[in-house]
Amino acid sequence: MFLMFIKRYVNGKHTSIYKSKFWITSVQVILLLVYIVYHFATPVLAYYDDGEIKFHVYTKMKERFDDNITFSKNDKKVDVIITSSLGIDINYESKKQSFTVNSIINQNVFLNNTTLTNTSQQAELSYLCYLSRYSTLILRDIYTHAHSPLTLEADFGKDIGRYSYQQNSFYFNYIKDVNKHLSLDGMYENNYYYTGKHGSNNSLTHNIGLGLDYMINSATTLKLRYMFEVADFSIDGTSLTYTITAGLRRFITKQVYIDMAIGGSTVKPVYGKTTTNANMSVAVTDEISKTETVSLIYNKTTLPSVFSPDIFDSWKVTIKINKNLTDKAGINVAVFYGGGVFTKDATKDHQIGSNIKINYALTRNITGFIGYTYKAICSNNDSREYIRNFVELGVKLVF
Repeated sequence: MFLMFIKRYVNGKHTSIYKSKFWITSVQVILLLVYIVYHFATPVLAYYDDGEIKFHVYTKMKERFDDNITFSKNDKKVDVIITSSLGIDINYESKKQSFTVNSIINQNVFLNNTTLTNTSQQAELSYLCYLSRYSTLILRDIYTHAHSPLTLEADFGKDIGRYSYQQNSFYFNYIKDVNKHLSLDGMYENNYYYTGKHGSNNSLTHNIGLGLDYMINSATTLKLRYMFEVADFSIDGTSLTYTITAGLRRFITKQVYIDMAIGGSTVKPVYGKTTTNANMSVAVTDEISKTETVSLIYNKTTLPSVFSPDIFDSWKVTIKINKNLTDKAGINVAVFYGGGVFTKDATKDHQIGSNIKINYALTRNITGFIGYTYKAICSNNDSREYIRNFVELGVKLVF
């Protein structure tokens, strides 16, 4: 019933709900319900599970100067955006299970182009449970409602421009340890994408997968994966994708490891003939501590996405650095570079972006931050090209 309900929205029915204040109201109700559950669940969890639960409410205020709020090459507009936010963080951890809830609602006020003033929300729920000594359950759900890309690569292979969109991703994974070397897992994931942009596809995708991990020794684990995906697009139809990959994880030191995978995908697209193409990924990660990481990731795929039924033959490189500079100061750096071509209309894009953010703890509960972001898209389709810079300054208060 739930999937049928969602599909009615994907196919364009009952869309008036997205033009109302439904999502603002729903987030406020969720915040209230979460607090009530927290209030009553804390003593129960402490009694039965001997775990620790932490609850924080926080608010943020920031000012952003953006030199291209329209994401356009020929119709650039400059503006200052004031964002006020209210969020919650809930964390619970015990020997048997853990869960986290992170939710935030933002009011984005455009000082010059007031018609673009909007409200956005993000929410993430995750749950980890050790069902037994040999079985683990992982659940995760991520919801986003926004009017612009939230990360450097969020609009890679996507329609360009400023428009409202909503996306929800649900993930389920069950892991079974057969013995000390071999583990099996089964997963299910669905991704719901809705946009109010005229002429763009809404979509609902389902992924089912099976995996096998074989640990040769403490430093090396071999991995085998099979995935089947059904993607239903509101305008164009349905595509099917079958993917198999083989890879490994190799620890170079206790905190540095490399993940490699290579495989192939057979795609029965909405348009054209069935094709089979190779995919590859390489990632190097340095987990310095729980809050400090450095990673370098390369991906090469030839697949449709949740944004478009057209096959996007692409590659991308991502660098991320999260580092503590001092006891009070930290830095986050991200760099993205990628390119790809849509096979149907031969649109070819190259995208580059970088972001740097510095945080400084002014007091125990107040943190100030400043950031700068640069993004550029070059394309053989002139309407997709733009360059954007923005600087933001803000403060976060945790209660």
